[in-house]
Amino acid sequence: PGLRSPAEVRQLLKDRRLFIAKAFGLDVDWDALASVANVRGSAYVDGLVARLTSRRPQLNAAQKRAIHDYTGPASAGLNSDAYRAAAGSGDYFRPSALTGLNSPSAALLRLCQEATQAAGATVEPMVCYRNTGRTWWPSLMRDAAESGPGGLDSLIGKELPWNPSVYSTTIARDVWDHTDTVLEMRIPVGYRGALWVDSVPGGPARYTAQPQGREVEVIFGANTRFRVVKVYKEGRRTFIVCEPIDPLA
Repeated sequence: PGLRSPAEVRQLLKDRRLFIAKAFGLDVDWDALASVANVRGSAYVDGLVARLTSRRPQLNAAQKRAIHDYTGPASAGLNSDAYRAAAGSGDYFRPSALTGLNSPSAALLRLCQEATQAAGATVEPMVCYRNTGRTWWPSLMRDAAESGPGGLDSLIGKELPWNPSVYSTTIARDVWDHTDTVLEMRIPVGYRGALWVDSVPGGPARYTAQPQGREVEVIFGANTRFRVVKVYKEGRRTFIVCEPIDPLA
């Protein structure tokens, strides 16, 4: 009794190393952090859920309703309208591209954006994941494919196309596994605009419309900018590792 398996010992050592690094302000070992931020129910993910819940901001009634609607069926309509408006502008990198957004979607986006800004600054580093597909970035992926062997490395240093809508991510990479490409987003201390919307089991009322713990979800504000710092493959999937360009506290 009390003996741990080698795998459990390795996990505890990783958690301890990350804790010490955060406590003493050392550089973050992002690869180590990503290695433990992968399974719902793990000690690290459960601990992060508890800490994020304890620091979750209080939203007003309109913001709560907007986030609840966005994490339900409303997301498809808002995202579709936002991308359509951005495409019509001919410029995916300018917030002014959304001037053509229809009134209901514009109102929902405004309230969701306010909610993400209410989140304040992050106080510990975390890794968030978003499933996507190569078809979202045809020009980037085409350029990489045409650059020959190791072509995905040509993405390093490039800015990902501006995202015209708020968008959901997860702190556990096992949430979704049905796409060929995954964004692995390194969120540093001091980042503003990442809203935790779930809760610990039996905790305070959740902002998300999803069942507790299904997506362990963090929502980012529109216009968030990311730059690629690393690309790697795991089986059939490509992971695009990126860091936010702004905003920091």
